[in-house]
Amino acid sequence: MDNIIGHSSTLQLLQHMASRDRLPHALLFSGPPAVGKQLIARAFVVQCMLSIKKRLKPAIDIEANCEKLVRNGTHPDFCNIIVEDGKKDISVGQVRALTKELYLQPYYPGCKFALINDAHRMSIAGSNALLMLLEEPPPNTYIILVSEAAHRLPRTIVSRCQVVHFSYLRQEDLRQVIRKLLNAQSEEESMVERLTRICDGTLAPLCVGDFVDSRSLSILDSNGLKKHLASIDVECASLHRQLLQIAARHESAVSIATTLAQDADKQVILWPAIRTFARYELQKACVERRDVALWADFGMQVLCAEQLVRERNANLELQLSNLLLRQL
Repeated sequence: MDNIIGHSSTLQLLQHMASRDRLPHALLFSGPPAVGKQLIARAFVVQCMLSIKKRLKPAIDIEANCEKLVRNGTHPDFCNIIVEDGKKDISVGQVRALTKELYLQPYYPGCKFALINDAHRMSIAGSNALLMLLEEPPPNTYIILVSEAAHRLPRTIVSRCQVVHFSYLRQEDLRQVIRKLLNAQSEEESMVERLTRICDGTLAPLCVGDFVDSRSLSILDSNGLKKHLASIDVECASLHRQLLQIAARHESAVSIATTLAQDADKQVILWPAIRTFARYELQKACVERRDVALWADFGMQVLCAEQLVRERNANLELQLSNLLLRQL
């Protein structure tokens, strides 16, 4: 886990866990989307496997390609559960197949691991099947749940897991990750800085999912990814100019929501970028001691506008009715 960027305190905790004689049978990695939870979960699985195999008596040879097999999801003692293509949730059939697999003897002496990504997207039947597995786990098996919305998991499942909390990434950590994604040259440093500002603590606004393999987390098309990030940079520069005009007109939350909610496909990128731009302009105004009230009010209007859009009240009349009802 030495080459992972960010989350230093969380990594220290996990390294301590991996070195212990006893691991919790179930862990829940909870935190914001796109901050590295899945990547760290796989690195943790590798470290635990190697640590456990070293402690075996007699010790066994450690597979030199253990990390590669886990990363690709092909290690015989590692099960990786994701939402299947075209499906809306993790089915009960997937959980039952996982249970059956975990009750088999490990291929290599030692242990078996299971990683359940987007655990909050399990069906109700799937959650019930997982609960039965957590109540009576097979020996020497360990399950890691990864979720960006742990509050949607049944409490009975959460109570049987040791929760590991992940925070947003620091600006410097984001900067390093984006440099790595872009394989950035010195002349692209300004674009790295702008994309870092857009991210606001998570890579989610960059929408890189189409360029990353969901199972191995490896980059599928580095050139396509680079072009995609460059297009986001251009779009956000245009958005910033548009926001400066909106702020100068002192538009209300309803007007902002109506103006910016037209393109549904860009909502994931749009609102984190808007929040970041509003905060940047407010900080700049405070330093320069000008238009502070303007940008403070604009920041509040932006937050209200985002809430209106998230509530699906894109229709102007519905937005007005909503605002009036809130005043009663």
